Amino acid sequence: AFTLMSLRLSRQFGYITMLHSHSFYNPAIDGFGDIWFPGEQYCAEIQKTGNPYYYTDSISEDVYRSELNMHLKGSAIRFLGNLGRASKAMGTPEQTRAMCTPLLLNDVPIAIAFEDGATINRIWKIQSDYQLDDAIVTYFYDKANPVAVDNEQVKATFYRCPGDRVLLILGNMSPAAQDAQVDISALLTPGSQVTDLWNEQPLEVRDGRIQVSLPQRQFTIIGIDHAARSSQP
Repeated sequence: AFTLMSLRLSRQFGYITMLHSHSFYNPAIDGFGDIWFPGEQYCAEIQKTGNPYYYTDSISEDVYRSELNMHLKGSAIRFLGNLGRASKAMGTPEQTRAMCTPLLLNDVPIAIAFEDGATINRIWKIQSDYQLDDAIVTYFYDKANPVAVDNEQVKATFYRCPGDRVLLILGNMSPAAQDAQVDISALLTPGSQVTDLWNEQPLEVRDGRIQVSLPQRQFTIIGIDHAARSSQP
């Protein structure tokens, strides 16, 4: 009763309700909130293992696809990273980018808390510029994903954004650097402009393909302006 009363008051006065319950999502309660705020449950394990790459090395893909999937939960999600909380030595820019790689590939929104704020702010700006709130995501594991990568260690998730634009996330969750040729021909028109937004440089496209080199556990973000429209209804 207290929770429902609080939610009613929050909506009455125009506030957003964020519910924080570690990994114990209860649809009967948390589903009434605007945002679910998981992630603190990993702090103890990061401390125990001492591994700042816990998010790529130890969390299974099933967790990102199910427990952290906002499209299955009934409420929005903001992921609470815990690197800097687990250890003051953790949460460097490189470690923050590694944490973000699986989150970006799985369309899990990220909060600023205990990691490098400049890194996450850069991600937020790109997402805002491409209006991700109004975009349609195609995950790297979707069978209908038309983006082909010649290296299975490099994953490709993309968003069809307003204004005939595409935002493409390329991520390497492995503990070794990876090179890949990425076929994006299905996303292109003759007038497409392709830019590596993360490294702030144009990309050369040859026969509908781009070449990328990703350090271990890292990502890059590609923007395509004047992209091809989806053939899906």
